[in-house]
Amino acid sequence: MLEGKLLRSALQTIPVTTFRGVLYRAVTLEALYGFHHSPPYPSLRPLYNLGAPTTGARYTPRNGMPSLYLAEDTDTALAEVNQIFAALRRLQLPTSVSIPPCVLFSVNVSLRQILDLSDPQIRATLQTDVSELVAPWREAQSSPTLPATQRLGREAFDSGRIQALRYPSAQEPDCYCYVIFTDCLGETDFVEVYDPDGNLKECLPPASTSPQSP
Repeated sequence: MLEGKLLRSALQTIPVTTFRGVLYRAVTLEALYGFHHSPPYPSLRPLYNLGAPTTGARYTPRNGMPSLYLAEDTDTALAEVNQIFAALRRLQLPTSVSIPPCVLFSVNVSLRQILDLSDPQIRATLQTDVSELVAPWREAQSSPTLPATQRLGREAFDSGRIQALRYPSAQEPDCYCYVIFTDCLGETDFVEVYDPDGNLKECLPPASTSPQSP
């Protein structure tokens, strides 16, 4: 991965793409309701974007920018939230492991400026590869130098021109996820839970509305 000024310079000119469609998110029931808080959350926040910077995430440094992680398909969304189960399946080991209750839902998304890390030319420009993008990051974030993916996420956010990254899932080979930097959403962008019954409504930015597409 490029570093420092070279990375910042590349992110100012690197091609970006758009996305309008449906992504998926799985959230444990515990996290959705905030049962570990006293009292629990007064309202549900299915698009809660402060969990990643609180603990750190693959593209989000600890105490970094608000970030929302989504997947392109339901299997990947479930694998990302149940990573022990996903690891056993990748290793072709018995997967009879208990998993906590979770809620899976669709999210309607419209974004204008996405850095697509599935593109080999984009990866070449950044001097990275899939193995670096899916490498373990949790232990590395405690070292003086941030993991490569967290450095990329922070610099992409700071560039002022990238709203999201499309990146390879470390849990499901050949599948992709998105991390959306929610503070970068503009007036024409939106990220909205699809729930025609209105039980799990949330939209970012809060003033935005999108058609509740099936």
